[in-house]
This record gives sequence, C-alpha cells and structure tokens, in this order.
Amino acid sequence: MSVPPAVHAVLLPVKPPAVGKSRLLGVSDEGRRELAEAFALDTARACVAAARVARVLVATDDVRLSHALARLGCAAIPDGTTSDLNATLRLTAAEARRRWPDLEPVALCADLPALRPGDLDAALGALVPGGASFVADADGVGTTL
Repeated sequence: MSVPPAVHAVLLPVKPPAVGKSRLLGVSDEGRRELAEAFALDTARACVAAARVARVLVATDDVRLSHALARLGCAAIPDGTTSDLNATLRLTAAEARRRWPDLEPVALCADLPALRPGDLDAALGALVPGGASFVADADGVGTTL
C-alpha cells in the first residue's frame, strides 16, 4: 500500500483549557480544564501521526498547553482572538501560508479525542482539490473539518 503525500497543514484552534468545555454541566472547573487539554492533545497526536498531514499549527493563548503541543511536534502561535473562531482561523491560515506556502491549510476542531490518523487521512483524501470541503459533525448541523 502506498503512502499518500503529506500535503496539508492542519489549523488547530484551541481555547485555553481554563475556558474550554464550558457547556459541560456538573464538571468542576479543574475537570473541564483537564478534559479540554486532553481532547486537544489527543486530536493533535492524531494529526501529527496522519500520513497526509505535513504540519500542524495550533492557535492558543495557553502557554503551558502550547509547550505540550510543541513536544508532540506541533507549531504554536498565540491566538489573540479567543472569542472569535473565524478571526482565529483567518490568523492561523495566514500564518500557515506564510510558513508553508506549498501546503494546503485545513481547519480542524481540537476536541476530537477519538480521532484516528487513518480516519483523518481518509477525510483529507476525500477533499475537493482547490475547492471548499467540510466534514459534518455527527448531528449533521456543524462541522469538524
């Protein structure tokens, strides 16, 4: 089986874990922080291990998490616009294009702890080249990629 080319730069916006997972009820602030951090790290691990992913660029204002993601092989930049996902994605996409102009940027939610590298590779392989593509969430009302 041939290995697909690594042509994508994954843009991974990550809210600071201290404010992430705010919709979880009955979970302590510390518990939500730990879950948000674990989700982001699991998602990043899958990205780094995916054959079609050449680089991962994380946008987060959490310094500790930024260092943990860097140890996994991700590049990280400060978010600066944590409350505006679209602004974060524009910022991160511009930086990815500056760093890696030959790679195709794709945005991915950072809370996909069950993501497997092979599943990400399959989704990336199904993207429309040069066109808009997305992967719907389980409910079909939002997106994950």
